[in-house]
Amino acid sequence: MNRLRGQRLGNELHCMSLALALAGGAQALPIREPVTTAGFVARTFDERLDRAARLYERLEYELALASLADAQTLARTDEQRANALLYEGIVLADLLQHLKSLSAFRKGLMLRPEASLPIKVSPKVQRDFDEVRKEVRKDLGLPPTTPPGRASAEVSDRPALLEKTVPGLSQSSPLPRSEPPPVYPIRANKGATRAHIPLAIASVGIVSASVGSYFGVISRGSIQNAREASSLDAQRQHLGSARGEVITANVLFGLAVASVTGAVILYLTAPSEQIQDGLQ
Repeated sequence: MNRLRGQRLGNELHCMSLALALAGGAQALPIREPVTTAGFVARTFDERLDRAARLYERLEYELALASLADAQTLARTDEQRANALLYEGIVLADLLQHLKSLSAFRKGLMLRPEASLPIKVSPKVQRDFDEVRKEVRKDLGLPPTTPPGRASAEVSDRPALLEKTVPGLSQSSPLPRSEPPPVYPIRANKGATRAHIPLAIASVGIVSASVGSYFGVISRGSIQNAREASSLDAQRQHLGSARGEVITANVLFGLAVASVTGAVILYLTAPSEQIQDGLQ
């Protein structure tokens, strides 16, 4: 009996010592300021968006889209969602997924109609984005980016400005008219006919295509240098050069196609006698 009481008393003392040790350890822990959930989510969204931007610079489009999808799930404001969607539209445009790119632009602009693209893109992608923005602002009942009537308002304000700058001139006073400069007719030579214009335009197209091919070749070299670079800064530099060269090549190829098409149309629509005179 005494033995059982001794064991029970020993167990109680052991439990009391453990409780005191845990209480002392809890009091010794430093008090830290709690981290707010909003701050944590904001940092996580920015990290995902920055990672997507780095992957896009390295031409890793699929991984960039995955990172943008994560960023959209972590977004808490319309501004964050719009930024992620606009970046997604740019990546899809480079992947030649035109309809998906326009859809991403539209979703982002529906959240922020006044938003603009976060990075510099090719002229074609910029035109597509501007067209989508016009449609979105029209659907939302918003005025266009350049309000109509602005030019007419400036013209109507001109008499008041002249009255302030020129003493004695009122709005009812007629503005002084200046005589137009004389126009002298220019006699064209027989050889300078419309047949020479298509040849000149076609020459511009050929030169543009040649220069565009050159930029396309050196862009491949820049991509290869980026793959062989040992540092991240060197890779970014080579990839940036490659992106600029690809954009320049696309613009030149577009100019070449437009020039050759225009030259053919002008040649076919010119009168036959003028073509013969120009070729003689």
